[in-house]
Amino acid sequence: MRKVLCVCLALVLCLFVTGYAEEASVNVRDLFGTIENGAYENKLLGLGFDVVGWHGYNKQAQMKAEEITFSEDLIEELKKTGGVTLLEIKAEDGSGNININVGDYGNVASIIEIIGLADFLQMSEDSYKETYSKIGIENLELEYAKTSIEDQEYDGLRISGDLDGEHMNVRQMMFIRGNYMLTIVVMAPEETMVEDVLGRFYCLKDSEE
Repeated sequence: MRKVLCVCLALVLCLFVTGYAEEASVNVRDLFGTIENGAYENKLLGLGFDVVGWHGYNKQAQMKAEEITFSEDLIEELKKTGGVTLLEIKAEDGSGNININVGDYGNVASIIEIIGLADFLQMSEDSYKETYSKIGIENLELEYAKTSIEDQEYDGLRISGDLDGEHMNVRQMMFIRGNYMLTIVVMAPEETMVEDVLGRFYCLKDSEE
């Protein structure tokens, strides 16, 4: 659990570095995606994945249970914290974790659209390395990487390192939607296990892509 929290914390810290704006052009409700019939699907990202045998935290379900309004309260939370975890689930056998995080990149998002997400991530590698090192990850290796799901490729990062004496491998897929940066984080002890988790993903037809 500490490893998952540290990766999420690193994402939040990176969001504070880039800053955020007060308004974004994407409907907040569209950020969440849905969980139905053993699958999570997010049309805004154009991706879904099998969640049978997985369990964990669902921000949307929590907000519904607490009768929190989607737009105003989530945007307020983004302002205060810099980033919010929308979904955090793990395999029952401990073979992997999947997290989806969102942060408001504000005016930086328009810059990323101009230079391209791939160039932005490669230019930001040193900042990401510094952030992950600060939260205690040793023997850190981090690089820009594309992740393939079916016939599509997604920009992101490949990360590995040791935390509290345990090795972890992380694959991140990142998406700019309006002012928001959404990040899918897949984490497992071994790289082969990361690939197994990624095998649960599939592309959606008629998505926002």
